[in-house]
Amino acid sequence: MLHLHCVARYDGVKMIARFFARCSFSTLSCGFLKPLPLLCVTPVAYLNTSDRCFDWIRRNTPRKPTLYKIPKAFTILEEEMIELPDVKASPLQNEGVVKDVISSVNTSIVENTSRYFAVVHLAGKQFKVTTEDLLMIKTPLYGTEVGDRIRLEKILLLGSSQFTLIGRPLLNNNQVYIEAQVIEKTLEHPKLWFQFHRRRRHKRMRVFQDNVAVLRITDIRVNKLDDNF
Repeated sequence: MLHLHCVARYDGVKMIARFFARCSFSTLSCGFLKPLPLLCVTPVAYLNTSDRCFDWIRRNTPRKPTLYKIPKAFTILEEEMIELPDVKASPLQNEGVVKDVISSVNTSIVENTSRYFAVVHLAGKQFKVTTEDLLMIKTPLYGTEVGDRIRLEKILLLGSSQFTLIGRPLLNNNQVYIEAQVIEKTLEHPKLWFQFHRRRRHKRMRVFQDNVAVLRITDIRVNKLDDNF
């Protein structure tokens, strides 16, 4: 709009100057005056507006103010801090009950009458799995190919219908064995990111796709418990 306004103003001034140069007359004498030179007209400079001007306006436009959040660690005063005494583990009591529980668990392991399930930590997340389950994890899983078999070592829990073993925080690898097979390595469904600023000719679109791997749980085994478990 500014560019068109300047052009229209310059054209109007030029037309008025030509009119007075050709048709103007004096009140003293009815003769026509000499034509005025067009050099006396002060032209209006053309103003060039581009996208850079709009980008500068967008960058320098004040945004909505945001509140600065103080981290929770710095909101605790020294007077509010307390010292907890060192808590020591109590001595083992009812050793007979503990031995009975271990023996019953070992009996269930030997009989193997129920299906095992486990909670594993994989690619930053926890999954509850059992045999023949499929897992899709967001990781490229470097060093493996489709068809390879891998062992899951971060096992937080393992159980069945008769017993449950809980790790602190993980179970011993010599006690529990979980095997998985790589079924597929591909990209996930594309996610679109679109940015649009109206009246500023600004459009941006990006597509994000993470690497995913599909695993199948093939085997879950557990060994008998020791007396020092």
